[in-house]
Amino acid sequence: MEYLEMAIALDPEFSEAYSLFAWQYVHLATIAGMDPKKAFANALPAVKNAVKYDSLSSDAYLVYGSVNFFLDYNFEEARINFEKSMELNSWGESPIHQCICAYVEFLLSNGDIEEIWKLFDNIHRIDPNLFFMFNYESYLHILNDDMESAIIAFEKRLPYSDTLDWMEK
Repeated sequence: MEYLEMAIALDPEFSEAYSLFAWQYVHLATIAGMDPKKAFANALPAVKNAVKYDSLSSDAYLVYGSVNFFLDYNFEEARINFEKSMELNSWGESPIHQCICAYVEFLLSNGDIEEIWKLFDNIHRIDPNLFFMFNYESYLHILNDDMESAIIAFEKRLPYSDTLDWMEK
């Protein structure tokens, strides 16, 4: 966070720094237990600046959707911002990967399974080794009662996992 604050101080119009700053608050609330209201109070101004300084940034809208979804529980605004991100993203750039997971979780919560498969097709086309997508892919196969495909998808994830050597000690 300090480095992002320094980047913003050096360039107050650095959209990517604002996006990452806002995303850190989403992460703090969803993973580290920060109060979502406190996280939202910090993330919202940052993500608004990200969009203000680069209105064509798919990352900014991806983070905006994540802020709406995880911190404000505003599902309609989340959908609008996630869809804007997907519209802007040419898939020639690399989005903030964790936010793609946030969009997948948003789609899962809304039962938009077909949309997730379309998203996976694009992701796998651009980055076939985006390893955390394999977890979601496995989960979708489980939802379809296809355990064999679920195991295959999950096993694709294993090479990217930490080793369990520490358990042997």
